[in-house]
Amino acid sequence: MDDTTRQRQNTVLTPMQPPAMERRKDTRLTTSQKRVMGYVGAGLCFFSELIHLWLLPEQYEIYLGYGLIFLLIAITQGVIGANLLFEPRRRLLTFGLWVNSLIIVLYGFTHIIGVLVGLAFLPLPIDVWGIAATIAELGAVIVLLFLQRAMPRIRRSAMRPFFSTGQK
Repeated sequence: MDDTTRQRQNTVLTPMQPPAMERRKDTRLTTSQKRVMGYVGAGLCFFSELIHLWLLPEQYEIYLGYGLIFLLIAITQGVIGANLLFEPRRRLLTFGLWVNSLIIVLYGFTHIIGVLVGLAFLPLPIDVWGIAATIAELGAVIVLLFLQRAMPRIRRSAMRPFFSTGQK
């Protein structure tokens, strides 16, 4: 036996992964995908804003505080949606995630446990508009998570002076 025959006998063949099974290490979205996801997120935020504005007069009749909460939610959703149409920053995406998550939790709390009336909690009735707004907010949370995950992290230096004097 010559050396090439021995080398062939000692080699172990390992199966190669098919191209579909290979994992991509770069999970960043393309700019067109980011733009489309931003438009979808803005549409969901605007849809939720319109529902809250539609229900606003009814909430003002029930209690002024509820009306102000609905107005604040509508304004916030409009600001988030408008900023998603342009280049959103990481802080806006984080703010949008927190706001939409808080609105979903607030909806669940007020419609399952209830709002405080006197000394007891009275659950609010579940209606189609509330479910539609909550689904839109849940969709916005998912879109904002994808957009935030696709953004590069900004690395800041640990020793950055608070006030810059311009001298080095």
